[in-house]
Amino acid sequence: MGRTPHLAVMASALAAAAAVVPSSALARRGGRTSFRDKTSGIQIFLPTTWVRQWRSAFPGALVTFKHRTVDARLILSAKVRRAHLSTEELAKKNAAVLTKRGWLMGKVSSTRLGRLSAAMLIGTDPRSSVRLTQLYSIRGKFVYVVTFITPLSLSARLRPDLLFVQKSARFAR
Repeated sequence: MGRTPHLAVMASALAAAAAVVPSSALARRGGRTSFRDKTSGIQIFLPTTWVRQWRSAFPGALVTFKHRTVDARLILSAKVRRAHLSTEELAKKNAAVLTKRGWLMGKVSSTRLGRLSAAMLIGTDPRSSVRLTQLYSIRGKFVYVVTFITPLSLSARLRPDLLFVQKSARFAR
């Protein structure tokens, strides 16, 4: 799989994110990688099989991680909430954009991101080679989007990593 599908996926996926100037820290502790953004008040944890990409081509992304052994990415975005859309409405809006590009999108479902309620969107690219999972959550004035991009053939194997991020997400008071 080349870079072009990932770039198109990420560009589409980040349609919901706007540029944020983060103040962040990356640390390794206790068998996991963590990222914290003081501006938006989010902290996420990932297994150590994920490493931070130091440069992101997407200005709305707070951080991008790449899996050490397979072609998978995790992108965390946050933006100041401008419109008063629900998490489900945000997910459906992005699903409509991806559907126009030929993606096969599932229904929006409810889940959690840390202690916050979240909407989950899952889709498959037109060539059936990439699985996209997005979590949308709102806290205060921020909208958070976690984008998980994996080869379709590895999506079940890597799902525990996404669950790890979902369960371990923390938010500043």
